[in-house]
Amino acid sequence: MLSRTFGNWNAFPFSKGAPIAIGGGHKGEVWKLNNTESEDNPQMIRGMTVIDADTLRVTTDWNNYEVGDNIVFEGVLGMIQANHKQAPIKSIATPWNIFDVDIPTLGFSAYTGGGIASKTIPLEALSKKLNPFVDSDKKVRCGWIYFYVEVAETILQDEAGKPVPAFLDIDVITNDTDMDSVPTFQYRVDCSNLPRESGSKKWVKIWINQTSQFLQFRMRNAQAGAKIKVHAMMPGFVATGRLV
Repeated sequence: MLSRTFGNWNAFPFSKGAPIAIGGGHKGEVWKLNNTESEDNPQMIRGMTVIDADTLRVTTDWNNYEVGDNIVFEGVLGMIQANHKQAPIKSIATPWNIFDVDIPTLGFSAYTGGGIASKTIPLEALSKKLNPFVDSDKKVRCGWIYFYVEVAETILQDEAGKPVPAFLDIDVITNDTDMDSVPTFQYRVDCSNLPRESGSKKWVKIWINQTSQFLQFRMRNAQAGAKIKVHAMMPGFVATGRLV
């Protein structure tokens, strides 16, 4: 009934006495809705300490981060080497606000203040099982596949301060039984190798050379700030052999 009256959550901030729209989580947290941040749950950094050559301890405001989450840092003062870097959480020192990330710390300066830590929002998309010849009782052979992608950029930088390319990781899954889900092959496609042309589109081609009852493609990306769009897929399929 509320949706009919107000349209959606965006309508509430415009009503008297409700400057922002908020919601709650099952762990007692309160969230501001309609947040347009590029990543998830950005939190103010309160401290950063080098533990060893591969461990950085970070203290933030309340967070819901978990081991394995990729965290990106921006706006850090003093320890500027951490800015625009992304690293996975390898341990939780204190639940909800202190965690250790797996990142090379050689040459890191002392932290002096400021900064935002955010959890990277990963992309993962799985195609349906593909075989256009199943009604003819034929297996499918795929020689290659084209992906029509929008050229993307990330907010990440390498050790020299240069932008890190945006990649689309593609798993090729051959399904000879319903239980098969382990990738047969994995590919990495560079979606940002057209300099200063973010927003352009291009076809990228990968060679498959696989025969199966069905084929699936899983597309993944876990880089901060990457806005990868796949507009189309064009496989090179041919019928071969009996399905069973």
